Amino acid sequence: MNPPENGGHRVLAVDLDGTLLKGDLLWENLLAYLLPAPWRIGTVGAWCFKGGRAGLKAKLAERTVVDGGLLPWNREVVEFCEARAAEGWTIVLATASHEKAARAVTGHFSFIARVIGSDESVNLKSECKAARLVAEFGPGGFDYVGDSEADLPVWKAARAAWFVGTAAKGRRFERKLGQPLGRISNQAGLSFRGLVTALRPHQWLKNLLVFFPVLMAHRWTDYACWRQVGPVFLALCCMASASYLLNDLSDLDADRRHPRKKSRPFAGGELTLPAGLLSILILLSLGIGLASLSGRAALAATAAYFLFTALYSLVLKTIPVLDAVFLSALYTYRMVLGGIAGSVMISAWLLAFSTTFFLGLAFLKRYVELDALPVQGAERLSRRGYTRGDLGFVQMTGISSGFLSVVVLALYLDSSASSALYATPHWLWAIALALLLWIMRVWFLAGRKQMHDDPVWFAAKDPVTLGLAVVCVAVVVAAGPLR
Repeated sequence: MNPPENGGHRVLAVDLDGTLLKGDLLWENLLAYLLPAPWRIGTVGAWCFKGGRAGLKAKLAERTVVDGGLLPWNREVVEFCEARAAEGWTIVLATASHEKAARAVTGHFSFIARVIGSDESVNLKSECKAARLVAEFGPGGFDYVGDSEADLPVWKAARAAWFVGTAAKGRRFERKLGQPLGRISNQAGLSFRGLVTALRPHQWLKNLLVFFPVLMAHRWTDYACWRQVGPVFLALCCMASASYLLNDLSDLDADRRHPRKKSRPFAGGELTLPAGLLSILILLSLGIGLASLSGRAALAATAAYFLFTALYSLVLKTIPVLDAVFLSALYTYRMVLGGIAGSVMISAWLLAFSTTFFLGLAFLKRYVELDALPVQGAERLSRRGYTRGDLGFVQMTGISSGFLSVVVLALYLDSSASSALYATPHWLWAIALALLLWIMRVWFLAGRKQMHDDPVWFAAKDPVTLGLAVVCVAVVVAAGPLR
């Protein structure tokens, strides 16, 4: 859209949060300060109490550094400002964010001639921003681009008003303003598609592991058992999605540097950071409510699962080797949780097999990520602790762990434990062969760079894997499970 005739007027003031920037710089700084050390929340509360919002912004600006080149900028607004600057307009960034922080993240934009922002005592928002711009440029001495209801006083003081957001939101503001708004971008405050993507519902497949103790104990027709485990499965889905949201929030900088992950909803600005935090709270509440249906023990174990995943996302994922061990333990823990909910004794064989098998998958995931590093580029995985030189170790350990899981399965098949559950357990040796074939295949594909960085998601879509799964089910039926 072209600017209106302005009679020589050449100043364009543009807001930062939600306008030029898809997100909010305060939340970017707040998460950058809190996530590495969550116990700082008390300090943040003290800053708010003493200095209010302006004081909080000033303290965070002093203690955090956000890479402006990685932030999700609104391309349409950037192009609008660049076009006005090329025509000789003076582009002024007028923001409620702290001036120092705003200047730091927008330094790479050559079109910005001046930055006006909040300081330690003044939160430059709404009427305060309008008064400051009028004092600088006079009534009607500037055009203004904003995105929220707080910008109404500024639009009233401006010569021409420009809006960033949906058409419905713009119409609501026009009614309150009593004048038309020019719309630059259709950026929505909340994307339902982005939220679904961030929740990763396909990852809920992993939570089916809670049913394994019931299946392995041959309690297939025990409906009371299924009723106990079912709510835990749903609770784990909520907890898992909450942990993925937390993981994405803690990995913002790393995701924005990643060629594929930079398009994730939070990294790409499709979802706001406050929306992510609110979603985490809602999912945790739902998860706790569902888990309580299966009893106190299941509730405590489910809550512990989220704490473990949070510990992994915030701390342990940065420690090489320990991260893979802990990740495999989380898979095994799902089975333990299913056993607790369904009051099913879990076999030591199942725990040993699960631990070694998923340890192999954890190292496979790290191998794929390491192998995907550009030849000329970063030498280490961001927020992971592994370097390019670890590739051989990761590959060797991953393959060894996978083969060890086959050995554990073979020892189980040769034990009295399998004879106690199956009429003809020798049929089950076909499962060991299928597993061995699958492990060799996924590592072969990884070596050819044809493996997804999430092996479980790969398996869910891979026809060969699904075919082998059908064979395994048929073999179990042929083995004649004893009831």
